Amino acid sequence: MDFFGRQDRARRQTLWLLALFGLAVLLIIGVVSVAAVLVAGIVHPPPAGGWLAALNAQRDVIAWAAALTGGGILAASLWRMHRLRRGGGTVAWELGAEAVDPDTRDPLRRRLVNVTEEMALAAGIPVPGVYVLENEQSINAFAAGHGPADAIIAVTRGALERLTRSELQGVVAHEVAHIVHGDTRLNLRLMGWLFGITRVARLGVFLLRPGSRRRRYGGRSHPAMLAMGLVLVAVGYLGLFLARCLKAGVARQREFLADAGAVQFTRLPDGLAGALKKIAAPGANRLRADSEEVAHMLFAAGRGGRLLASHPPIVERIRALEPGFDPAALAAPPPADRQSEATAPGPGERSGAGAAGIGTSAATTDADAAETPAADALAPVLDLLPTPLLEAAHKPEWVAPLLGYLLLGQGADLQAAQLLAVQRHLGAEAEANVRYLLTAVPALAPDLRLPLLDLAFPLLRRAPPARRTALLALADELARGQGGAEVLPYAVARLLGERLREAEGHGRRAVVPGAGRLRALRQVLAVVAQQGAEPPEAARAAYAAGLAAAGLPPSPMPEAGELWQPLLESALRRLDGLPPRGKRRVLEGLEATARHDRTRARISHRFAERGGGDGGQDKARESSGAQAYSTVRRAPEPSATPDCPADPRPQPRIGEICGLNAREQALMRVIAARLHIPIPYL
Repeated sequence: MDFFGRQDRARRQTLWLLALFGLAVLLIIGVVSVAAVLVAGIVHPPPAGGWLAALNAQRDVIAWAAALTGGGILAASLWRMHRLRRGGGTVAWELGAEAVDPDTRDPLRRRLVNVTEEMALAAGIPVPGVYVLENEQSINAFAAGHGPADAIIAVTRGALERLTRSELQGVVAHEVAHIVHGDTRLNLRLMGWLFGITRVARLGVFLLRPGSRRRRYGGRSHPAMLAMGLVLVAVGYLGLFLARCLKAGVARQREFLADAGAVQFTRLPDGLAGALKKIAAPGANRLRADSEEVAHMLFAAGRGGRLLASHPPIVERIRALEPGFDPAALAAPPPADRQSEATAPGPGERSGAGAAGIGTSAATTDADAAETPAADALAPVLDLLPTPLLEAAHKPEWVAPLLGYLLLGQGADLQAAQLLAVQRHLGAEAEANVRYLLTAVPALAPDLRLPLLDLAFPLLRRAPPARRTALLALADELARGQGGAEVLPYAVARLLGERLREAEGHGRRAVVPGAGRLRALRQVLAVVAQQGAEPPEAARAAYAAGLAAAGLPPSPMPEAGELWQPLLESALRRLDGLPPRGKRRVLEGLEATARHDRTRARISHRFAERGGGDGGQDKARESSGAQAYSTVRRAPEPSATPDCPADPRPQPRIGEICGLNAREQALMRVIAARLHIPIPYL
């Protein structure tokens, strides 16, 4: 997928939405002003002299009506956007959803947490918060949030009980794709903008209530208030119509792209298609809660005709996944065995950590992981993680020690000094727990550090502010106290800082002026080249290749040495203000630097598609409808290289960007987070 082209289109679309929103507000103001003039004419008949004289006599009424209507819409929208700054959890809470404990013992909730973790790791984002709409027996879901760091995924109770694991996996993957694409950020903006428009009808209904009129007029209904209430109701429904038009224009194409993204993350379309078939049943996707405001965010929306529908017809989405699908098949009931699968997670589903604390036994696998080949490939991913660390990532009292463990460097002397820092920032108990983890897992594979951070982030995000401050201070001290020799602890510290800032609404820093951006790009390429290639000659050659790919003239490579961390951070601050097309040049330079002198090192998403590499899935994301899946469904051609051995099955592997070592992967993750580039499009 052309991520940067999509970013340009998203910016243009946002401007169009703002323009259409402004036109809608002006239209509503005009209608209300005319109605106010008519109502005022009923109460105080205008003098004779024609309609121009009448308008001139009512100019104060027009001004007040326009000011109150426009100001009211603007104030309501600003108030709503301020509330939504808290993140996706606000939307879930307003709909009555319950947060799911990452360490839950409930079998169905446990399966939901497992599936969400698998899909988040497959997409290269921190695990979103997980919520369940317990009072909803329909099959539906939605994602909300300003970005991956504060995103949530909410699923209805009906989806948990009626979908099989692979179907639930497809639904969750669809919502994860919305998060990766940035759709959730636009959706929250849309909610804020449209809130003021849709409140006009509520005001009219309030004025029409007999109790409201009696309170204001001593028990008698005033004709002017009655007329104004009717006008506001009519105008409010006009605003609702305009709001639905705006939401329909935004959501339809994005749903096809999210379906294609779900296929990319799960590797097979069968689960998603199965979920859509169950949702196609009458009433299967209708929420009991007031879902008008979030209709464009749902996995499937049941309101509105074809013109105003916020989603494409479900049959079209199924046909995109299964060309030649016959809608008549929807009338047939599902087999009994498939119905029973949905409510039977099985004894082997990964459970939460033991009650006694962090265990040391081997991790269990998912019960129904073998339900489909895709689930068979994805479910064992988390089993690569050592059990004590995997369990620590799900327990609130252990996530801080786990972070301390992930920040440790190499060598007994260095670790002893770092443990003293842990005790100073987090306390003696946390330091003892870090020692326990270090004893249980003396050596962790380098490419498993960042996935563990992804898994632990939901609990780190929920930590009290004082605890988060202490964690950030510890991360900064341990990352900088290693003399620039350790890339992975530095990456853990920087990713934690970026995500916590984003979750608190401070992810976007002030843009640094453009002067010096070419030098900043050279510095970034130099750091990547020096950290990825051992001989100096190889580093200089990789740096030269990166310059050429980025369209820069040859120049001597800056020597970063042990000061590469502040050099990289300073450079990224300047590059963050680049427009999407400028970031494309940065990415092309990074890719050329990383893949120089390698048989195959395509910067893909960090679950390398073994045997992939023809770019078919990226191209498939460009189109909609059936074309969005025709390439995804084709099995990739096996290829054998030293970096990516042949494997006919698309098996994901944790923490791996094909052809890059762990240090290079960590640097790419930091650069991606700082420049706000989703991992799947690196």
